[in-house]
Amino acid sequence: MAASGTMTAQEFEAALAAMPGHLRLSGGLWGRYLRGEVLPQGSVGRAGLSLVARIDRAFPGTASTFYHPVWQLLDFRRLIGPDDLRDLYLSMGEEVWSGMVDLQTGGEPGLQKEVFHFWRDRELSEEQSLKIRSMSTLDGVAAALIEARMAYFAQDRGDYLDAMMEVSIQLSTASKSELFQTLRMKSALFIVKGIWLQEMGRFLIDPPALQDSEKYVRRLLVKAMDEWHRNCEVLLELLPRHMATQFRVWRRQVEYH
Repeated sequence: MAASGTMTAQEFEAALAAMPGHLRLSGGLWGRYLRGEVLPQGSVGRAGLSLVARIDRAFPGTASTFYHPVWQLLDFRRLIGPDDLRDLYLSMGEEVWSGMVDLQTGGEPGLQKEVFHFWRDRELSEEQSLKIRSMSTLDGVAAALIEARMAYFAQDRGDYLDAMMEVSIQLSTASKSELFQTLRMKSALFIVKGIWLQEMGRFLIDPPALQDSEKYVRRLLVKAMDEWHRNCEVLLELLPRHMATQFRVWRRQVEYH
């Protein structure tokens, strides 16, 4: 919708119908997509004639954004195993996973499969953090979330927090970029930040803080949550009615203490 220049779901449906190919949707269907009530036709199996593929012809980049691994990774209720996390890394291209995934298999054939499964025998280094910060927003957030999930599997609290802070840095950088200055894109970024805060709260606010450093980080997180709440209210004042309604639906799905 941002690429088409339309403001409402109805305007976008009309714009699609007027484009070559005359892609017509049932009235109100795009609004249901925006609210997350239903998935676009054929999108789960990536069918060649899916709605996502057809819209991608008019607005290149739609499919790569829709199918980006970041959306799976942001669903923290979903357990994604180490092998699947490795595959998500590899799906983003060598410019992303190079230096992050160890694909060295050694000389003996019998060791190759075992080494391939143990692809992250390390903590997040400063060099890798800088690499994540150099990535585009979606790739950078996805890479940081993969690192955080792997650190959680290793039960390495410090490494987990380092990786999750890289997510926050990416979101902060994105908020200053031209791409995220429209109200609709700002709304989406706010929700992603809310999901991040929710997960951080689960690890840093729910359990008791035993060390001074943990108490300090907890205070920072509570402050960030309060700020997020205030900024949501400011954004709601700026949003047109139809966008404000949609934003409230998204916001209700982001619950934290």
